[in-house]
Amino acid sequence: IYFSLLLKPQFGIENVPLITSYAACCLAETIEECTGHDVQIKWVNDVFVDGRKVSGILTEASFSAENMQLSHAVVGIGVNVMPPTHGFTQESDSIAGTLSTLGADEGDLRARLIAGTVNRFMEHYPEIPNKPHLADYRKRSLLTGKHVHVYEGNEQFEADVLDVNDDFTLLVRLQDGSERSLVSGDVHIPSSQLA
Repeated sequence: IYFSLLLKPQFGIENVPLITSYAACCLAETIEECTGHDVQIKWVNDVFVDGRKVSGILTEASFSAENMQLSHAVVGIGVNVMPPTHGFTQESDSIAGTLSTLGADEGDLRARLIAGTVNRFMEHYPEIPNKPHLADYRKRSLLTGKHVHVYEGNEQFEADVLDVNDDFTLLVRLQDGSERSLVSGDVHIPSSQLA
């Protein structure tokens, strides 16, 4: 499935990054409802089931050049429902997963995933600045408690993930004992910890 939500947020630019984490929680709840399996979120925008990535979410925003106010935002969601005809690439085979292998009824699974996610999203969408999904996002965090490899700009380092902060940055402890909040970057979990 690939689908997008076109939004015209009535909140400030500073809250746009919260849209992605909110969408991830809405999708996670829907997948659980449709498959019965526990769903986790890998900071900040990947959805995992049984240690495998089944979805990715991206949000892009547009601003008015005249007043630099938020014009609209687009949330793009992709979900692996069925395996590719020729299988996953060798690179993605070790991490990618599909929902069809989880015993879900495949007949209307796509429709139920889209409808459930959109309905959940719209239910509390105006409240995003209040972070109604923070507790759920923390509960689903795949990274918390894991030792990870972090790629942040030109910097690479190992760290232990402590928590998701109130602003949805990732709190990590470096090997020297210092703590850092990651605003962006790529975080990899050794495959031995994904099971």
